[in-house]
Amino acid sequence: MFDGPWDLGTYFKALGCNLGAAPLPVVSQTGLHASPLIGSTGWVIASPQASGATPQQLEAALVFILYMTGPQADLNLWNYAHDIPANVQAYNQAVSQLEAGQLTPSCLNGIMEGIFAQAQYGQKFPNIPAMAYYWNAFHQYATAYFANQTTAQAAAQGMEQYMLQQMAQSGG
Repeated sequence: MFDGPWDLGTYFKALGCNLGAAPLPVVSQTGLHASPLIGSTGWVIASPQASGATPQQLEAALVFILYMTGPQADLNLWNYAHDIPANVQAYNQAVSQLEAGQLTPSCLNGIMEGIFAQAQYGQKFPNIPAMAYYWNAFHQYATAYFANQTTAQAAAQGMEQYMLQQMAQSGG
């Protein structure tokens, strides 16, 4: 199954320590590691012209973002949701915990090692409007591919056509 740490809680609840994670295999045709998209949680402040925000609301938004992007909040995401920290200080603490085998239950250490290993080969998720159409296309065509209802080439072409069609319909 292709998924990420954001859904780990759901899988762990169902499977417990019978769950595992590992990097995707090397693609035999290219000799390269499979490199799915990886991303992060982000925060945005719209301009007062776009949002109608008051100076006090903008200041509160900045304080919120400074906290949410700081090491403690990022470490909280790691500790509670097992998201890989983007903040360098929090990332280093997470790696230290992992290397010391400190996650509980202990089987989470192996699972997170697999997730961290795959993350080394991921591609940065593009921050562009067209990506809003990616997930529906991916789920539709990947499901068809894994159900042996289409070929990999046809699935990739279908995803591309779907995204282009959706962008055209939205004026993009």
